[in-house]
Parts: sequence; structure tokens; C-alpha cells
Amino acid sequence: MTRSKREHVVNLYVSYEIKSALETLAQRRDLTLSSIIRRVFRIGIPILTRLWDTEDQLLTEQSELLAEIARVRTSSDGRKGPVAHNLSGLHD
Repeated sequence: MTRSKREHVVNLYVSYEIKSALETLAQRRDLTLSSIIRRVFRIGIPILTRLWDTEDQLLTEQSELLAEIARVRTSSDGRKGPVAHNLSGLHD
């Protein structure tokens, strides 16, 4: 399979502040702007992936916990579902 030379090219529009910060990093390490951007992607993608995986896991666990609380309340006092004011401490 033959790939074109431009198949891996990404054009990005960023704010002047972000571009300036990237240029400052490049100058500090005597690297090209492209090199800095590639490094940011290499470092940032795995971090962002792990962050989102953790967020998904926390949301799943929170949903399971709230469902468990609702089930326990229903079985222990005969009411159907959780009472909102009793669960207020579980949220932000």
C-alpha cells in the first residue's frame, strides 16, 4: 500500500498565546516548532487517554453506587428509589 506524502499532515489553527508558548519552548531547547508540537502530541495523547479512561471508570462506579443505594433503600424501608435530600452529600 502506497501512502501519499501529505497523508500524515495535520493543519491546526491555534491562538497566538499557544503558538507563542510553543515557540518559547522550541527556542529554550533549540528545537523546531514542528518538533515541539510532535513531542506535545506524543506526551499529551497517552495522558488524555488515561484521563478519559479514569473519568469513564469513575462515572460508571458512581452510577453503580447510586443504583446500589437506591436498591438498599427500596429493600430496607419499602420506598421506591432514593430520596434526593438524603443523597445530597454524595454530589459535589
